[in-house]
Amino acid sequence: MIRYMKMGLLIFMLLIVPRVLFAQYPVFGDERRPKGKVISFTERCYETTQGAPVLVSKNKFTYDQKGVLIERIIYDTIDSTKTEQKVVYVYEDGELYEEVGENYKIRYAYDDNGKKLAEKYSSINVNHLKRFDYNMNGQLIKSTNYNSKGKLLYTETFKYDDQKTLLMFFHTVPDSTSKSFQAIYTKDAKGKRLSERVYATTGYILYSKQFEYDQEGQLAAEIHYNYAGAYDFTSKFKYSYDQVGNWISLVNKNKASSYLTTRVIEYSSDMVKKQR
Repeated sequence: MIRYMKMGLLIFMLLIVPRVLFAQYPVFGDERRPKGKVISFTERCYETTQGAPVLVSKNKFTYDQKGVLIERIIYDTIDSTKTEQKVVYVYEDGELYEEVGENYKIRYAYDDNGKKLAEKYSSINVNHLKRFDYNMNGQLIKSTNYNSKGKLLYTETFKYDDQKTLLMFFHTVPDSTSKSFQAIYTKDAKGKRLSERVYATTGYILYSKQFEYDQEGQLAAEIHYNYAGAYDFTSKFKYSYDQVGNWISLVNKNKASSYLTTRVIEYSSDMVKKQR
């Protein structure tokens, strides 16, 4: 029961705390489906701050013949061969209808055009509802988040430029200016993000970042500056790639810690033959 409570709280925090826009890639790899005909892939993340690698995350993602995610296995970090939790993905009419873990469930609702309108997360002791609004171009412009009693937790608002690239992001927590903020982004000609500036609701800048990329287009560095514009630290990301062009290892070093993430990718047999 204690483990279930911890897992429910962790997932709830991942839903509540803004995560996508503060960093383009999380520490533990990106958990995105590799390109090509992929049967499954496994990501293992090790903390290497003290030298000896310590496993902090292991997940396996499995896909059907159409490349649709059907299962995620979360492994125990003490015994990496032991399954801690299985997550199953259920589809209706080609749309993800339900994500079911052993101690939580997420249900999704869509409009007639396949746009996600809502997602409802529920577990033993945590419930959460998120609603989505879109503009005429089909871009997400607002998400509204409520607890189980219908109380507004926070809203997220998105604004785009004429090239449909995200320009501004607002995170608003009712009656809490300290937890609310807005972010402004700059991009290059191809739409790749070059910088991020984050402001408090008072208009004062909290911090800023600049982004650099490798030849494969993956994030190579995040250069952090404080509120005064002085250099703070740099987070570095170094990848190695397989023959398909998917990354299979990622070294992430930042101000106080370092991590190594590895990926083992299983491709379909016909794709492997083409590579030979």
